[in-house]
Amino acid sequence: MLAFFRYFWIKIKTKDATIKVLTYKDEAELKADLDKFLVYYNLNRRHGSLKRKLKVRTPFEVLQCWYRINPEVFRKSPDMFRAELLKNHGTTS
Repeated sequence: MLAFFRYFWIKIKTKDATIKVLTYKDEAELKADLDKFLVYYNLNRRHGSLKRKLKVRTPFEVLQCWYRINPEVFRKSPDMFRAELLKNHGTTS
């Protein structure tokens, strides 16, 4: 139990020390930054667990993979989803 507590404490201390603190002038600036992160997270950010199990790198690639396997369960294609995401939340940089 003590080993678990030490691991847990080190993990929390590390996480607290690595989180980037940002200050925003107003709500619009905060929303713009969150929109950029949403696009980055879904279209560009690599996810290690996805890569190992499905041989894909991003959540968007998972969506494309599942669409190829079973397209009838989707209301829109992955390309339509991507276009709407970029239209509503900005463009990738």
